[in-house]
Amino acid sequence: MDEETNSSIDRLQRKLYARGDGPPERQRRTMRQDSLHAVSNDWSEQREQPVEDAEFEDDAKRELAELQHGVVRGVNDDMAPILMYAKKEKKEPSKKKNRTNTMMRVVTTIFVASFLFFLFAGGMAWYLMTQGGTTVSCAKVAIDVSGPVSTASGKEVLFDITIENNNPVAFEDVELSTIYPPGSRQADNPTTPLAVSNKDIGTVQVGETVRHTERSVLFGRQNEEKIIGVTLGYSLADSSGYFECEQERSILIATAPVSLSVDGVEEVASGQEFTLTLTAGANAEEVVAGQRIVARYPYGFRLLEAEPEPTSGDNVWDIGDLPPETDRTITLRGVIEAPTVEGRVLEFTMGEADQNQSNALATELTVHEHPLLVTRPFVALEVLVDEDTRDVVSATIDENVRVTVRWKNVLEDPIYDLRVEASLPRAYVDERSVNVTNGYFSSGEQRITWAPQTHEQLREIEAGQEGQLTFNFRTEELAAASAAREPEIPMAFTVHARRVSDEKEVQQTLNDVVTKTIKLRSDVRLAVDTTFGTGPFKNTGPYPPQAEVETTYTVTWGVENSTNDLRNTTVSAVLPIYVTWMDETYPSSAALSYNPNTRVVTWNAGEVAAGTGSAVSSREVSFRVGMTPSVTDIGRTPSLVDEPTLRAVDAFTGDVIERTTRDQTTALTDDPLFPNVRGNVVE
Repeated sequence: MDEETNSSIDRLQRKLYARGDGPPERQRRTMRQDSLHAVSNDWSEQREQPVEDAEFEDDAKRELAELQHGVVRGVNDDMAPILMYAKKEKKEPSKKKNRTNTMMRVVTTIFVASFLFFLFAGGMAWYLMTQGGTTVSCAKVAIDVSGPVSTASGKEVLFDITIENNNPVAFEDVELSTIYPPGSRQADNPTTPLAVSNKDIGTVQVGETVRHTERSVLFGRQNEEKIIGVTLGYSLADSSGYFECEQERSILIATAPVSLSVDGVEEVASGQEFTLTLTAGANAEEVVAGQRIVARYPYGFRLLEAEPEPTSGDNVWDIGDLPPETDRTITLRGVIEAPTVEGRVLEFTMGEADQNQSNALATELTVHEHPLLVTRPFVALEVLVDEDTRDVVSATIDENVRVTVRWKNVLEDPIYDLRVEASLPRAYVDERSVNVTNGYFSSGEQRITWAPQTHEQLREIEAGQEGQLTFNFRTEELAAASAAREPEIPMAFTVHARRVSDEKEVQQTLNDVVTKTIKLRSDVRLAVDTTFGTGPFKNTGPYPPQAEVETTYTVTWGVENSTNDLRNTTVSAVLPIYVTWMDETYPSSAALSYNPNTRVVTWNAGEVAAGTGSAVSSREVSFRVGMTPSVTDIGRTPSLVDEPTLRAVDAFTGDVIERTTRDQTTALTDDPLFPNVRGNVVE
């Protein structure tokens, strides 16, 4: 039996592992009894030992245990590895893989079917919207807006709107809306804004044509395009929706109802003052109401003066209503500065004033841009008044003033025929005192001129060359009762020259202006009096004063002021050691004080108005002092008050004014009761 079994195993091995051999010879085999064999895990000679029957209670448990140990009943040891290999090839994951593939095929099929359905539905929708015979579309509504292609701003405009319904159904609850651009007004009332005009039409049958005319007044800037929109709203029977169709129409504003022009220089040196004149006019046949001009200044510009003055800030002018063929003029004086040669633009916009904002426009009607080329100054000009380089200086009335004009060619090219002119006002200048070095003063024109004819150095000036010009004059003395207030002497210095540059073959005329102002300080006077027989107090003692006998005196201080208001005015003086403070003042309310430690008497006069002493009475205060002369004072007039001094701030010039007057002694020069008494101390 063992030989027969081994031969069968050998034949099977040859069939499996010797693929080049032919099929084995078929042999008959008889039934054999089951026997237990251990199945090896590899092809080696090692084998598992059979499991003993005594270890199990029944056959089922035995077979299960044998399978767990790799034992296959009825198979010999050589066949066991083959069966184990066959078991390994049969795996459960292959079933999961088949189920996953099936699901992917189902999902792909559904996706493709959905895509084809939506593609078909979209195509049908497009066909029904564009070609369908019973569909409703804005493409089948003809909206035509006819009217002028251009109009003058502020003129009435008519638009004919035609609507034709080519849809297969009627439109119900039809409303026609016309949307107007900003700046539109009602034709019947041009002052009333017009934003939207609505027209109820009702029902528009199939094939019906409806016509409507719109009237309005359009405002805008010249060559500005305005867009007018038309919206047709409607509903359909048996439908709760509301639909709209739109159309637009453009119109050009050919001319504006107002005009704005700017006249002035287009080239100016940095730091040089210049003037611009704005002219606003009306082009319409009717009144253009509520006009406003808004200026937009470039960087570096500063407005110095405007006539008329701005109504808001420094750049807004309300000029009101403009009747036909009328003009409004605005004059601006300003200065602009730039670090290099630069182009700047001043923009002026005119239109209807915004009632809600003081510096804005509701509708812009015209815009004017004024170009300005800012260049470097060709001559650096510096003016000094008594060696003071500030633009505004101060001087005293009836005082000599020395003016120095320093110049320098700052260009890289030479300049020729330099001419400098200084303009002086007639007021506050003593014409007879004007003295010019290397120049000429014309009293008729109040002008000083330096030119090559008066100074040869000015004929040709090389690049970087510099020099100076001088003159002096005396400020005019004012009359005692003069009504002048805050007097000043403005001076303007104008420079002219020619340049022939390598970059420009033609000659250029260069101009520059520098201004200087002299403010005149107020003429303040401090008047002091000493009396014995007159005044608000009853004095005692002998007069002339007697040695070793006390005599009392009245000291009076008065302040007179001419042209400018004074602030923080005080008068102070020191009492000699031999003078007694009597602690009596008049008026009693006067701010007069005495410091016994320093022996200083101080009057705080405060504000002193211009014209005090001429237009109004002078400010005065009196106080009483006493003195007991020594025998060493016999024959002398001892001092009662030393160096009365006034100090105040000139409100116009900002300068501190100081006036010091004579000592007040026992010599009563101002007492009418003792006109011939010298006031010397006697025995």
